This record gives sequence, structure tokens and C-alpha cells, in this order.
Amino acid sequence: MLLTPSASLCASRVWQALACLSYDFIGTTLDEASEELGTIQVPSTWRSTMEDTATTALFFELYQATRPPSAMLSIEVLVLLGSLRRSLFSSDEERQSFLQRMVRGTLRILQTQCGLSDHDNYHELCRLLARLKANFQLSELVQCEDYKDWIAMVATFTVDSFKHWEWASNSVYYLLSVWSRLVASMPYLKPEMPSQLESYVPQVITAFINSRMELVSALLRSNDADVDDPLEDDEQLTEQLDTLPSLCRFQLQQVSSYVLSLFEPSARLYQQALSQPACERTGNPRCSCASRSPKASSRGSSISSGRSSARTSRPIPMLKPSSLSTASSRRWCCSCSQ
Repeated sequence: MLLTPSASLCASRVWQALACLSYDFIGTTLDEASEELGTIQVPSTWRSTMEDTATTALFFELYQATRPPSAMLSIEVLVLLGSLRRSLFSSDEERQSFLQRMVRGTLRILQTQCGLSDHDNYHELCRLLARLKANFQLSELVQCEDYKDWIAMVATFTVDSFKHWEWASNSVYYLLSVWSRLVASMPYLKPEMPSQLESYVPQVITAFINSRMELVSALLRSNDADVDDPLEDDEQLTEQLDTLPSLCRFQLQQVSSYVLSLFEPSARLYQQALSQPACERTGNPRCSCASRSPKASSRGSSISSGRSSARTSRPIPMLKPSSLSTASSRRWCCSCSQ
């Protein structure tokens, strides 16, 4: 996309801020592709700038006022700001105020859906939500003034993302990690600090399971060989599944009941299929028992019952070899008897 001079200047300045925050100040050579990069070790001389309310406000405003790529770069800067080390802040109160500004800024984006029609912006916002939870405790998030609205909007955003799996397939892991980390922090949360997770976690798990079922159905219906199958990406699939155990254990009764309700109809169909003759299950056209008539079946049954009663009342009548062969063929075929 061709940028105007002012837009190009804005993008270059955001690039500069991103490069400064991404610099490896302590020589740890962090893997930028990993979300386990830990905290950003910026110099202590930057403390006043990082604690300044205008710093976070600037990049949230830039995101809302600009278009890609500047908007995406603005969120990338916010992702790094959300990873600042705890010791950088002069006090816990300053750090809590910083978190409050980050929560309020992301809440505004979620409420207005500003820029989220762009896939890169969407993906970076998911990364930002994941970094906030990775770098801050649940107890700190709960203390934010906007936490109640924020957690509700994050839940809605997550459920909508799972429903549109073809749009957000690369962002699923970050959203799952948010909820997995939130649930993992529950044992350390004081009882008087409500987290609202009991209400939203079951919705998130249900939406994720439904999205995987819909994904499989869509792939089976699709005739396009070029369609990407997220289930074939072993690394991505493993990352997603690693977050599920803690989520499922949090509301185990509800989750297990829901999973059973999904699999019970399939299990019944499977049992019905097993009760059918093998030739009907496989659709073998050469199988004679698949096309036998009810009349032939009843005749075979009468022969069997006649033989049973003959054991006690009268001698067994001799059948001609041709008749015996015909009666046997009505009950068996070579494919079914194997």
C-alpha cells in the first residue's frame, strides 16, 4: 500500500520505537518468535518515560488514528510495553496504574472493534492480550477498575474468534493461553476478589470444541485441495492442546457432560453400524446376503426351527445336495463368513 508522506513519517517513527524496545540490552538473544520471551529489560533511565501516562496513550491513539502497517506496528509496540520488567517501575502503585491504562486501552479496542477487520491488527491484539496475562498476575488484573468489563469483552472476543476459525487460526493459541494462564492463577487469588472466570471459561471451552467440530465438517465438505488444514500443523496443534487440560479441569463436570453429549449420538450410530452385516457396512455388491429377500430369510429361519424341533419329535428329513446348497447360500456368503 502506498503511504502518504505524513503516513510514511509516522510509520518510520513507530518502527524506530519498536526497534528501541526490541533491542537486546542485556545480551540474552531472545527468540522473537516465542511468546515465552519473558520481560523486556529496558534501561532504568527510561523509567519516567515508561511510567508517563502519555506513552501508552500515544500508541493507543496512533493505532486508532492510522491504517496498516502503522496500526499494526503500534500494537507491536504495546506488546513490548506490556512485557516491561517489574523492577523498572518505581512502586507497585505505578505498575498497577500502568496495567490499568493497558487494560482500558485494549477494552476500548474490543468495544469499538477498531481496525480488527485487518488480519495483522487482529493477530497482534491477540498477542497483546496474551502478554498482559503472562506478565501480570490475575490478582493485579482483578484490581483494575475496568476488569469486569474487560474480562467480559475478552470472553466475547475469544468466542467470536473460535467461531471464525478460518480467519483466526493462527491466533487461537494466544487466546487459549490467556484463559489457561488465568485459570492457572485461580489458586493464588483471594476469595474476596471475584474473577468472573466461572462464568466465562465454560463458554470459551464450548466454543473451542464446537469450532474444531465445525472445522472438520468444513474440511470434509470442501473439494478445494489448496485449503489449509490447521489440524495438519502438528506444532500448532500441540501448542493449542497443551493449554486445554487446565481449562477443562477448572470446570470438569460441565465440560465432560458437554463432550459426552457430543459423542453419544456418534457412538449410537457406530453401534448401529456394527450390528449390520459386514456386506452392508462395506457396500459389497457381490455379497448375496445383502440382497436376500425377507421371504428367503424366513425360509431359512423355518428350516432352522424345523431342525430344532426334529431333534425331539421326528427324524431329520434328508435334503438334496442342491437344496442344501441353496439354503446355505441364503444365510451365508463367502465375504460375510470370513
